[in-house]
Amino acid sequence: MKKKKKKKKKKKKKKKKKKKKKKKRERSKQKQQILRRRSKKKKKKKEKEEEEEEEGKDEEAVRHRRPCPLPASHPALPKRPVQFY
Repeated sequence: MKKKKKKKKKKKKKKKKKKKKKKKRERSKQKQQILRRRSKKKKKKKEKEEEEEEEGKDEEAVRHRRPCPLPASHPALPKRPVQFY
């Protein structure tokens, strides 16, 4: 009688899963870093806005007291049209 051939069992590859896990970890770390940067930027913006608001209030109070510092012939001021008779 003929002998039956034994079938070879396929081995599972575990290395690919590890690579995927590493990639996922790296991606999640990058996302966290980006979020941290964004939150820091937002905090800085808020602080700047608060400081500007405080300074703006002081400047507005001072502006009411003083007249316009620009002279009448200053180029920034709008010029009146000259009429010829």
